[in-house]
Amino acid sequence: MLFVLGGDRCCKFGMQTPCRAAAPVGGRKQLRTRHAGEAEFLSSDWEAYGVELSLTAEVATAYFTLSGYARQLAIAERTYSLRNESMTLIDSMYRYGFSSQIDLQRARSLVAQAEADIPKYREAVTGARYSLAVLLGLTPDDIDC
Repeated sequence: MLFVLGGDRCCKFGMQTPCRAAAPVGGRKQLRTRHAGEAEFLSSDWEAYGVELSLTAEVATAYFTLSGYARQLAIAERTYSLRNESMTLIDSMYRYGFSSQIDLQRARSLVAQAEADIPKYREAVTGARYSLAVLLGLTPDDIDC
């Protein structure tokens, strides 16, 4: 509310009404200063909470990224193993005349493709592990996936 003091009367929004108690001018300044200090304190508290929430979200994102890459690496390694076994069988079938040269070449190509995917996923796992370690303040060796 806005009060304008004048004599024994005060004006509230331009209307003449009797004033029984008016706050001293210095008291208002102290009150505003106190409210400003409280607001600044609460604002810094909420800023700290925001930073904590942001860090938590980054850690969760890094963890799920690492988990996803680790899963993709495991799939790539298993795919390589299965395609290698398949190529061995097709090679054996080719030697006994039950398979064509094209099938053997296709099997070898699939093995090479699966083998080429593994380093890509290993590098992704390493990068994600480093990111998570930095966020948690640990060494990458401390992070298991």
